[in-house]
Amino acid sequence: MSKSLLKRLMKYLWLVGVNWDETIPEEAMTSWTQYHRELLILATLQIPRMVTHPNATHELHGFSDASEAAYASAVYLIIDTGTEVKCNLLIGKSRIAPDKKISVPRLELCGAWLLARLLAFAHDNLSAINIKKVTTWSESTVTLHWIRSST
Repeated sequence: MSKSLLKRLMKYLWLVGVNWDETIPEEAMTSWTQYHRELLILATLQIPRMVTHPNATHELHGFSDASEAAYASAVYLIIDTGTEVKCNLLIGKSRIAPDKKISVPRLELCGAWLLARLLAFAHDNLSAINIKKVTTWSESTVTLHWIRSST
């Protein structure tokens, strides 16, 4: 379930020139129907509000990825009590790729930039918690090289 799917659908309809009072193409209708089904499932989703533990170590782990269509990042809080380890999604964001053609490695870099912003936001908002470690993850060796080489 992703807002980016809906954004890509709207972008597609705009690119093919569908007016608001016209019937949309079958492909778009299929995508919308699938999105609507997934939207209805959200009513059953349960998200824990209390994600900390007083006697635990806390770590932030952030992931970013990209494709030709979009890039995204997510931040998780890992809670280790010594007897149990829990992982909670704190925040996630996605962006559709711009109309201008951009390489996937460049979009991976955009995903890493988005991840840096999300991690800073999460860390700032969890200032009452002692975050022991912050780890970022990316599968893009090109992006990792670009980040390491920028000084």
